[in-house]
Amino acid sequence: MTIFRSTYPDVNIPKDLSYTDFVFQNFHSYGDKVAIVDATSDQQFTYKQIQQYTFAFAKNLQSQLNFRHGDVFGVLLPNLPWYAVIFHGISSTGGASSTINPIYTVEEIHKQLVDSRARFLVTIPMFLENAIGAVPNTKVEKIFILSPDKVKEEGKVYDFKRLLAPPKDNKPLNVKVNPLEDPVVIPYSSGTTGLSKGVVLTHYNLIANILQIQATEPKPDPNDVDSGILPYFHCYGMLIMNYGLFRGVKMVNFSKFDFVVFLQSVQKFKITHAALVPPIILGLAKEPVVDKFDLSSLKALISGAAPLGPQLTELAMNRLKCPIKQGYGMTELSPSVSGTPDHNVKPGFCGLLLPNVECKVLSTEDGQGKRKLLGPNEEGEICFRGPMVMKGYLMNEKATKETIIDGWLHSGDTGFVDEQGWLKVVDRVKELIKYKGFQVPPAELEALLLKHESVADCAVIGVPDEEAGEIPKAFVVKKKQDLTADDVMNYVSEHVNSRKKVRMVEFIDVIPKSATGKILRRMLRDRPATQSKL
Repeated sequence: MTIFRSTYPDVNIPKDLSYTDFVFQNFHSYGDKVAIVDATSDQQFTYKQIQQYTFAFAKNLQSQLNFRHGDVFGVLLPNLPWYAVIFHGISSTGGASSTINPIYTVEEIHKQLVDSRARFLVTIPMFLENAIGAVPNTKVEKIFILSPDKVKEEGKVYDFKRLLAPPKDNKPLNVKVNPLEDPVVIPYSSGTTGLSKGVVLTHYNLIANILQIQATEPKPDPNDVDSGILPYFHCYGMLIMNYGLFRGVKMVNFSKFDFVVFLQSVQKFKITHAALVPPIILGLAKEPVVDKFDLSSLKALISGAAPLGPQLTELAMNRLKCPIKQGYGMTELSPSVSGTPDHNVKPGFCGLLLPNVECKVLSTEDGQGKRKLLGPNEEGEICFRGPMVMKGYLMNEKATKETIIDGWLHSGDTGFVDEQGWLKVVDRVKELIKYKGFQVPPAELEALLLKHESVADCAVIGVPDEEAGEIPKAFVVKKKQDLTADDVMNYVSEHVNSRKKVRMVEFIDVIPKSATGKILRRMLRDRPATQSKL
């Protein structure tokens, strides 16, 4: 019986600071240093400007909108230099951001706005049509458009520039935050199974995770340049953005991913550190265009959001001549629990447990429904305890109790810890599909497919794909025999964003299920492949 503990000493985590006060604590010394610069537009903010804009935005939230402690503001934006201002302005009032995936459909945006009870929404002109379509029958009072151009104000649509007006006074915001209890952000995650749920992350959670990571890394070089290529709405990208601000380095912002633009930017801005996902690392390892650019400034790459195989790790490291460090985490863990030291890369492993993190590995249930603690190198479900564990799922006590048991967050992933304390994830969440690092819940696609008049039954699984990691595959029992694979794929694509599309279809006579009606996905994975592919 073993509880695995971090090999690092515990770090002290303050319980009396808001997240913004924590991240901004050294901004006065950074002053006119560039904090964020956009890779394509070259728009940039200094640390001083971010602090000034954040204060003005927060004051106007209070005075113009009566936005108060505990309120929620929906953020439907791509990566922009303004993202940090908006995130921390909301935080400074004691409110919480509900960060929304910009490629969500109207239906998906609507669901999140309803569930999070957001009072306001900020977006850009590109997403305005979807935003307007999503707000009916929600609590959203106004939509603010972030644009350098003049915004036509009508209905619920207002110009975001209203909220940047010089404040009437410079008095402190005078907001009392309980860091241990108050949410600062509510991203959405499918957890280990099922439909998307709001993850309540407190000020304390996010402060803890930054300090846990900082304790394992060398002191930053003032000339370091980070890459803001991961989406800020996602907990991983959000961490990278705020960790860069906390460390006082320059961050290169990417409003959308373009592989060549990324390569150009590494060369142009001399990017030293980049947090990526495996599909990008695959490109760095194999794409011929990489040789056209000088990437010698790179000191380290960090991989997360999906497993990175040892062969691909070594291939990319040999080509780039820099370490590739893999970590493990999930939104519910704020998001990180392990990381790889700069001086010691172990391909295929997710690094060492961060300070203040405990891990236990549980066996599968025996015949009596009992589970036992496993030792080093024994595979089972990995569970974590520590200050980075979420407060819970938003207004979903049942899901919270199923995920956090006696203080331990059950990840749903199988893995083990070896004798040296290295964590290895063997298999992912049993239900979720990881398409290019993004979670695709099969239950959502199955619920959608069952609405089709020609579908009698269905199941969706993830199948391996070199480029995407996994792609969604649907097994369908026909109700009407003229149903085709194209019909199925087109129907799904009309209702979900591009990352959730069903990309393979196989027709089947019956969906294998347990006595309790649970889909036996392993039987589907073990079937010989006969399908139509998108």
